[in-house]
Amino acid sequence: MKGALVVISLLLVVSCSSSDKKFSQIHPGMTKAQVIATLGTPNGFKLENGAEILRYSNDDRYVKLRNGRVTECGEE
Repeated sequence: MKGALVVISLLLVVSCSSSDKKFSQIHPGMTKAQVIATLGTPNGFKLENGAEILRYSNDDRYVKLRNGRVTECGEE
């Protein structure tokens, strides 16, 4: 049982690290296609005040686009 817990903990650390690395590659001006190529398909999206928000809920992160370009990204 302890072994399984250690393995699960290590997998979570590794997945968070690779996710952080990918998310750090997102910057203002990127296109939606570039974001999806970097982060993969979002878990959801919504339109809010003229902006499209891509949700990456595994990490509670988002990417906001206006006119098809990244304007901001972050965590909720």
